[in-house]
Amino acid sequence: MTARRPIAVWLDPAQIDLVRAVATQAKCTIVAAGSDARGARGQSAAVAQALDASTLDDLRNALISADVDLVWIASPGEFGRNPEDARAIAAARARGVRVASGEPIPASILELAPAGWTSTSGGPAPSEAIRFLGLPRFSRPFRDASEVLTAFATPTAPRSAVIECWSGPQHGTLASRLFAALDTLRSLMGEPESLLASYTTPDALLAPTAPGTASLAVNRAQPPEDLRQLQGDLIATARYDSGRTASVITSNHAGRWNTIVTLLSSQGRLRIYDDGFEWLAPDGQKRDELRIRKANRGDPTLTLHGVAALADDLARLTDPSLPDDGPTEITSLLAMTQAALLSARTGHSESPAAIRAMVGGRTG
Repeated sequence: MTARRPIAVWLDPAQIDLVRAVATQAKCTIVAAGSDARGARGQSAAVAQALDASTLDDLRNALISADVDLVWIASPGEFGRNPEDARAIAAARARGVRVASGEPIPASILELAPAGWTSTSGGPAPSEAIRFLGLPRFSRPFRDASEVLTAFATPTAPRSAVIECWSGPQHGTLASRLFAALDTLRSLMGEPESLLASYTTPDALLAPTAPGTASLAVNRAQPPEDLRQLQGDLIATARYDSGRTASVITSNHAGRWNTIVTLLSSQGRLRIYDDGFEWLAPDGQKRDELRIRKANRGDPTLTLHGVAALADDLARLTDPSLPDDGPTEITSLLAMTQAALLSARTGHSESPAAIRAMVGGRTG
């Protein structure tokens, strides 16, 4: 019998049920837990008690000294702004403790160098030590479709894509879904030349206009500059100098977790879901298909896609027999997210390369 892996979790109180379900399915034991929800102390004891774990009062201390295999940062809060945070991540790596995050850390390309995330003075950059949960390209459906993806992109790469990443607020901020969608886009089509985005807050209200009538008054507030505060829906069009294009559709107020990736190429149409994939040839004939959980529709632990996806990631990260998938190219992804946010504010297309050049970054 495989031993359950000890982990520590830093989370928002609203994530207690999700974190418990994910850890159980991943065969991990939460031995320590804490929270700094909305910057207010005092949540850690309640969160730890709910998860039957010891209390963490400080995330940096947990990274430096907690006796666990992995620290899961489900909700970073303000973590990532200070050089001490990057040093704590480096300390965890130095003692063999893996770090997983459900959110982009740091949360801005402007924080990468000033907060020490790209420093290599003590070895590899701290930003390279974090592994992100919920990225579709590492999911089981994408692993199962790896050969199909190669065949589908031969002899020419996909010309168009639609990437949908949906979740509920308990899964994290909109930044986590946007980060996942853009990581998927980059892995399939490369970094786009430009992004044109629009943003909607989750609190659009029906505003009465006259007795007995109502009209939809959408809150058109601009997105916050800080990814940590991003909530709602963001839709972006990505354009490439080769004429290729893609749409990215994301929301963390969409009821439940779903990921749908649709690709078009000379080989037809390929769709990848939370539970498999379907490949249609140009003439409409089905060329290949796999649906992972069709036989388990009655089991709620398997049909809750968010739990299944995060648990699969966590289980792989805590399995010492599996190779490390390697770091995420954080500089490029943060440039893409920043371009999308800036576009939503300006109403114009924005260039990830221009943002990266502005802060002296580079694409790996």
